[in-house]
Amino acid sequence: MGLHSYTQPSESSQHSESPTSYGLVYPSQPSTPILGIPRRCYCGGIVVLASSSSEDNRQFYQCEKREARPGRHLVKWLDESLVDKIAALKCSVREQDEHIKFVVTGSNGERIDPPYMWDRLDLYQQEIKSLQHQVGLLERSPRTIIDQVHSCPPHIILVLVILVPIVAFVLGTYM
Repeated sequence: MGLHSYTQPSESSQHSESPTSYGLVYPSQPSTPILGIPRRCYCGGIVVLASSSSEDNRQFYQCEKREARPGRHLVKWLDESLVDKIAALKCSVREQDEHIKFVVTGSNGERIDPPYMWDRLDLYQQEIKSLQHQVGLLERSPRTIIDQVHSCPPHIILVLVILVPIVAFVLGTYM
């Protein structure tokens, strides 16, 4: 059995012992492998660095609870972890490079120089402040004719209620 081996209990042991005699049940290994340098085991234990006695002291990560607790635990070679981590970092650098290219490219596909971008940003910030001020003024101003009527004194409302129908009748009759 190698470093990554895992065996199930034999048929005879399953029939003679109860399932609870195997100890705690841990979540199974995730369907996607743990890439990079592992920090936690599947069981929640801390992962530590150890050396193999059979593979010329090749280092590997293992769960600190591997020997003490039965169940499935993480075991991963150090060199494989480093290769995974380097690949992940390369991917991240490529993604960041694409993001930077997108940020410094205009809608017409031309490259925008950063000083020009800062000038445009200042202009946009000024325009945003102006629009926020205008919105504030609109929020404080009456929105409808009903708001206008509510702000009028009561005797003017009475005059309007009487005059508007009379004017409408006269205009409708003679027009």
